Amino acid sequence: MTIERRRRTRVRFTIKARLVAPGVKRQECETKNLSVNGVLIVGAVEIKVGSLWGIELSGKLKHSSFRVRIKAKAIRTTPNGAAFAFEKMDDDCYALLQTVVIYNADDPIAVVGEFTPQFEPG
Repeated sequence: MTIERRRRTRVRFTIKARLVAPGVKRQECETKNLSVNGVLIVGAVEIKVGSLWGIELSGKLKHSSFRVRIKAKAIRTTPNGAAFAFEKMDDDCYALLQTVVIYNADDPIAVVGEFTPQFEPG
């Protein structure tokens, strides 16, 4: 049994993902799951743990389409792809990721609590 170390809820969400890095051929892949902290991308090849990448996520939500760009670090590789931790994104991108996670979570109310500061009374 493995111990869950994630600090943020991760949801299954499949969209197009484009990976870019200096001196490396662009890769067209897709996400398997994501959180506001990171993403698992299937189809990613020749990824070195610790390498920095630009990730462009694009897809459609219920009433609109979107395209966001995120700077990320490869933290783990799998036989089918790689996991990335997000390093830098703009506020609109973060808000979009929050929305995606909330709408795809098993318990949206609990997920909202992850995004709200917890204050001590008094």
